[in-house]
Amino acid sequence: MIPPALKGHFNPMIKHITIILAFATSFGITQDLNAKTDDGKDVILHKNGTWEYAPKKIFDIPIDGSFTIGRNEAKVTIVEWTDFQ
Repeated sequence: MIPPALKGHFNPMIKHITIILAFATSFGITQDLNAKTDDGKDVILHKNGTWEYAPKKIFDIPIDGSFTIGRNEAKVTIVEWTDFQ
């Protein structure tokens, strides 16, 4: 219990904390969640209780000036990256 002499000093702080918590938790409630299935597939869990498989990620990695093997117009490019330290 807050002593009566200090009660007025804590009320504004409690109001600010309540507003901040309400604001912060609203983001978690309204956004979709990313998850993985037991077999490792990425899924998106929607706030309405439905889900879908996450789209495949495509990365655009510049390879200009790098050593390459094969045709420049290939549909798939495999990039191997190593870091020697």
